[in-house]
Amino acid sequence: MASTASYEDVLHRYPSVQEWLALLGNLGRAPATLDAYGRGLAHYLLHCEASGLEAESITFEQVTLYIRRLQPGQENAVANSTLHQRLTAIRLWYDHLVFQGRCAQNPVPRGQHGRLCQVPGHSGFVRGLIPRLIKLPDIPTDEQWRYFLSIAARSSIRDRLMLSLAYCGALRRAELVALRIEDLDLAHRLISVRAETTKGRRSRVVCYSP
Repeated sequence: MASTASYEDVLHRYPSVQEWLALLGNLGRAPATLDAYGRGLAHYLLHCEASGLEAESITFEQVTLYIRRLQPGQENAVANSTLHQRLTAIRLWYDHLVFQGRCAQNPVPRGQHGRLCQVPGHSGFVRGLIPRLIKLPDIPTDEQWRYFLSIAARSSIRDRLMLSLAYCGALRRAELVALRIEDLDLAHRLISVRAETTKGRRSRVVCYSP
């Protein structure tokens, strides 16, 4: 895996990647998203260099070799979510190259529709290149919750308020820290979550306890 230094060095060797990430930044993509895409592409480009492959003219078969070395049981295996994230970055970068006329076709195809799409009125379903594993979230034990609340009880008023709002409104971290006074309707105990602070870019209104 590329270190922080080599990650930046790799991207400097590929102006097309820097241009693409800059365009995404102009379109308002979150810095964390740009960083994840950059790191994922750096890892892929290092693989291409080590394999003697020209990244901008690679084939689908050669992409599958990269995927195979990251699958479970391999020495360089990564989590399913990490592999999906890297493939998304790689696919979108190739989309950019195709749009710019630098690449004839995208070597990372999107998922294929299943046979249900042949049923009238059914749009079918999409199968990706690799299965997407969906795991249940880890739920803290009662003992862990009690310890957490004991720490929170000794925290500052600000921290307790943030915890209360996050819990009542099911707010993400970025949504919580971006709250403004005008987002709170104190009379009706409502929180307006602005679209620009949400992951899905959709605003919503949630309530909080007194």
